[in-house]
Amino acid sequence: MTPNQLQLETAGVPIVSLQAIGTLHGVRISAVAAMNGPGAGLLSIDAAGLVTWSPPGGADGLPVDVSAGGEFVVFGDDPNQWLAISVEADYLALASQATVILQDVYNSPLVGSDVTATQSAAGNVQDWTITLHNTSAVSISDLNAWLAVDASDWQHWQISADNITWSVPSDAGHALSMPPIAASGTVPLYLRRTVVTGEPSRAELRLSVHLAWSGCETEARGLWRIFAPACYRFYCGRVVPPVEGSTPWDTATSLPHTPTSPFTEADGTWYLAMSYFNGVYDSGFLPLGPSGETYLTMSMTSGLVVSEPPTPMSVELAETTQGVVTVTALVASDATADEWLITYTVDGGSPITFAEPYPSGALAVLSASLPAQAAGSVVAVTVQTRRNDGTPGVFLWVVGDSLSDTITLALAGPTAPLDAISAQPIPE
Repeated sequence: MTPNQLQLETAGVPIVSLQAIGTLHGVRISAVAAMNGPGAGLLSIDAAGLVTWSPPGGADGLPVDVSAGGEFVVFGDDPNQWLAISVEADYLALASQATVILQDVYNSPLVGSDVTATQSAAGNVQDWTITLHNTSAVSISDLNAWLAVDASDWQHWQISADNITWSVPSDAGHALSMPPIAASGTVPLYLRRTVVTGEPSRAELRLSVHLAWSGCETEARGLWRIFAPACYRFYCGRVVPPVEGSTPWDTATSLPHTPTSPFTEADGTWYLAMSYFNGVYDSGFLPLGPSGETYLTMSMTSGLVVSEPPTPMSVELAETTQGVVTVTALVASDATADEWLITYTVDGGSPITFAEPYPSGALAVLSASLPAQAAGSVVAVTVQTRRNDGTPGVFLWVVGDSLSDTITLALAGPTAPLDAISAQPIPE
């Protein structure tokens, strides 16, 4: 018999371990041996209609003539790595190749469904059965089973041949001996999955059940997850924004939320970030700032929160008249400011800074003109907002984040009169 003739099934349906993406024209992949493993394989057909299969990390097996169409099994150089294919001869594109991507499948009948947050919090033990179906015309009398799982996943799984004695065989040398399977017969294999109380979430856990007999080997494999309660995660950092992967300082199951503040006695500038954790995956820092920044800035003075001046959402430069640059900037924010702060350079020279009044309200627009410059000048402009946090007459400026733009002038600006020309009276 061949390895594909022992099927692992539930309710009479073969267990799908790997999803195949990609195929040849006129060829449908109907089953994939889990022994292929995930990765990229190559399915080829030559001008005579001979198909070969090269599994991920392997090489071509013997060619199979599919030119007449029908159902076939094509093997890699390792006969345990095979594909079952259905061929429509009229649609074959002879002398072609196709990359076949094989991916592990989540929540297959082998591993069961993901563990929910409620189940992981309380602890969860589940038993189920898979069927070993000998589809060949000869019996199997030397069948052995063992597990291959992630290094940190051994504590979750046990198997049994009789649903009474459970074991965790880790390789062929410690395999579980299975009962004989008659031709066209079946035997059950029992699986038990245990999740202890309060087990943390895991995004990817892998189980593989191996079966070996008479020089043949087959496998069923699948991925599963352990969920924890979903929540929003809050992060803070001083001097620089927090980095993803750091430990959150607070969490909440819903918004709005008032965190337990760590800022009670810490004056200075703080950066706040937030992500959403769906119970197993984290979104990464969400865009919170007006320009898509993944953090908000907060200032503390004498133990009180002082909001940062707003950051411009946009800055646009235009040469509205000869040599004159008009600066337009927009802020849409409830944060307050007292002035626009405009800094510009011409051809990389010394920066020149001036201020313009900042209007009150949630929407503020700046329109300011710079002194005229010569054609070809490169004018670089930076726009910020600032707020005076000092007492009247004492300036203690808090400056917001900046936004910049550059323009190259195309038109010549006004020039001074020539020295040889002087004013003359107009004749009467």
